[in-house]
Amino acid sequence: MVDAWSFAAANFKVGLCNKVDLQVVVESYNRVRTKDRIASTVLRQSGFGDITTRLKYNVWGNDGGETAFALMPWAKFPSNQDNLANNAVEAGLILPFNGSLPGRWSFGVMTEVDFIQNSSDTDYHAEFVNSLTFSRDIWGKLGGYIEFWSLVSGEPGAPWIGTVDLGLTYGLTDNIQFDAGINIGITRSAEDLNPFVGVTVRF
Repeated sequence: MVDAWSFAAANFKVGLCNKVDLQVVVESYNRVRTKDRIASTVLRQSGFGDITTRLKYNVWGNDGGETAFALMPWAKFPSNQDNLANNAVEAGLILPFNGSLPGRWSFGVMTEVDFIQNSSDTDYHAEFVNSLTFSRDIWGKLGGYIEFWSLVSGEPGAPWIGTVDLGLTYGLTDNIQFDAGINIGITRSAEDLNPFVGVTVRF
């Protein structure tokens, strides 16, 4: 059984030009508790996580319109402590597409191809991530969404991971937004529950 916590994870974004922004994702502090019920042992790990950089290019829809599409290459650099992750550089490409629907609904479709180190730490394999999201304004500045998320790994024997994600967003001001939600595993290999809270601040 694994219990994992992430505290003060942050995504710093800066606009480089009208269509391009640079993002740096920092895992400030992680804590993992792994219990082996057969051996009756408990392993505790904690510390700083990895750093991920992303470059987002808006192909269209950056300034409005019914649809939007972007290209987002990313790379992860190993900076974790206490063996919280592997020590490999990993990378991928995210392709997000968003559109409007009737009745104040909107949708998002994302596909992603990643190159991840094998569990044996000897080679890399491809992973394919896809998601479908529907969101809507509920009342005033309160919004909500439901998402289906899936990961299929190219590593032999790796299981399919799927979750259903539910969340709420609240725009306190034009530049501050709160969000909270929970990701629910629907396959045996997925995390059972992953609740989260966060805040977005634009300067």
